[in-house]
Amino acid sequence: MIVKKLFLQDFRSYTHEQVHFVPSVNVFIGDNTQGKTNLLEALFVLATGTSFRADLDRDMIHFHKEFARLTGVIERKEGDKKLEVMITGGSIQETRTPYKRYLVNGVGKRAIDSIGVFQAILFSPEDLDLVTSSPSVRRKHLDFFLIQVSREYRRAVREYTKTVSQRNRLLEAISKEMANESELGFWDEALLEHGTVMQQKREAFFAFMEAKKKEYRFVYHKSILNHESLKSYRKKEIASHTTLLGPHRDDFSFSLKGLDLAKYGSRGEQRTAIVQLKLMELEFMEGQLGERPVFLLDDIFSELDHAHREELIPLIQKQQTLITATDIHLVPEELREEATMYHVSGGRITRMG
Repeated sequence: MIVKKLFLQDFRSYTHEQVHFVPSVNVFIGDNTQGKTNLLEALFVLATGTSFRADLDRDMIHFHKEFARLTGVIERKEGDKKLEVMITGGSIQETRTPYKRYLVNGVGKRAIDSIGVFQAILFSPEDLDLVTSSPSVRRKHLDFFLIQVSREYRRAVREYTKTVSQRNRLLEAISKEMANESELGFWDEALLEHGTVMQQKREAFFAFMEAKKKEYRFVYHKSILNHESLKSYRKKEIASHTTLLGPHRDDFSFSLKGLDLAKYGSRGEQRTAIVQLKLMELEFMEGQLGERPVFLLDDIFSELDHAHREELIPLIQKQQTLITATDIHLVPEELREEATMYHVSGGRITRMG
């Protein structure tokens, strides 16, 4: 899989910019705040429908503009796909509009059908804290990954999120004696249906990693969701107005020789575990899709020592990779010799050499 070109209109610092990529290694050099991360963010939005850094969609729109447009041309085995995402603040010229609109080859699509056309694995400095981050951060990371792999997972996440919200409102109403406990039956079944799909897809990913027999292990901690567990937690859920079981309570951990790296691992061991996780994500996605996803590295070399930089080189060379850096010398020489270099400044991208 290759992203051939990207067009950005009023996205972040880019007012009107187009960039063509080479199929191998692309390196973008520039000072901070010049637009390097914005470029990778745009590709991530095309892949997942979501930013990895914006709290609100409108934060991605250029200052004083009403909408942003992202257009990517993706080369896949079955042929090229033109993928577009238009982002608004909810209105254009005072007319109410969807916050996001998706098009594939010029035809409007739902998010569930647009996501999955293009796949990308992001490696950012924030990922290096994944071992010690909160469970919610790890779950978000897992969802960003799996929604690209499985349409069934995308649908389950969407429906499960709605179900938990509705069920929580009902739990509160029951606690205030404004609803009957028997009304939970419908929402319990929906919770089980969609939650089971999510957990099965997650289990498949962790089983894949376990089968690799790597020194570093990734352990899935599933919140047991079945009729019996829901029944046993009923009183607690009503009292707290909160659904206490299900994939939104899942977590996973990293271990080395049976020891939890969050508690006992050195910083170097934690970083090696994250590099291993990225390797597993790339391999799993390739196995599921029959193509390698695009690899996005956002200023990661400034955060890694020499040994970890060298460890990444074989990964980077296996698929199309886009790398950002503030200093060209942070990029290993072996990669610089084969890479196509670009300079990023003031929201403009120019090819070097």
